[in-house]
Amino acid sequence: MAEERASGGDPSRPVLADRTMLSRLRLARRDVFLERLNRGAGDWAPDVRRLRPEMPRQDVVNSRLPGRGPR
Repeated sequence: MAEERASGGDPSRPVLADRTMLSRLRLARRDVFLERLNRGAGDWAPDVRRLRPEMPRQDVVNSRLPGRGPR
């Protein structure tokens, strides 16, 4: 603990030095994000398909889609 405090680390937070574990955590977070995105695709994908030919991609991404509240 004294070494960690001397080096500027926070002794109350565990150090995750295992790169394999960090990689697994990143992949798990990404998988959860993509699963939530896919689960809700039925709500937003039709609007994106309708708007995309008329608008640049960035404008579609930043627009408020019909039926949505303010961001």
